[in-house]
Amino acid sequence: MATHFTSLRTRSSPDGIALRLFGRTARWLGWWRAPIWALALFTGAKSFADNPILGSRRLNRAGLHLFRLKASHALAGYRRARLARHIPARLREQFDRDGFIVIEDVLPDAEFRRMQQVILGTDLECRAQQQGDTVTRRVPFGPEWQSCARRSIASCAAPCGKV
Repeated sequence: MATHFTSLRTRSSPDGIALRLFGRTARWLGWWRAPIWALALFTGAKSFADNPILGSRRLNRAGLHLFRLKASHALAGYRRARLARHIPARLREQFDRDGFIVIEDVLPDAEFRRMQQVILGTDLECRAQQQGDTVTRRVPFGPEWQSCARRSIASCAAPCGKV
């Protein structure tokens, strides 16, 4: 008994053809954003999905990623050099050595204790973000905290001069 197949290939529906054409057209029309994507190379943009230039394997193999790393380090060095004249040498050395600055006793002890009690004794909204093993918690301080903050800021208006 022989089985007769007239055609194993199915016809494309008009909807399928339209979707394929629209997809090709949308991809082609998306390249009008190429100048924006190119300018984003000089910003902090990181998304490979949003910017095909950043996500280009060919360009990254050719050195794009390394160029962006070197440029960002050079820019950070330039900014630090411009700010360095406003910071005492001891603090600059501490930052270069440790990557951060600790200024002891910026607030008078009584003011610090009062502020600590107010903050720790209040239920505050907290926003947390986890990236790998690191959890970053942010507590927004709105207008209701301004009076407390104003007094504290006024008492430590120039912490660098105090050190």
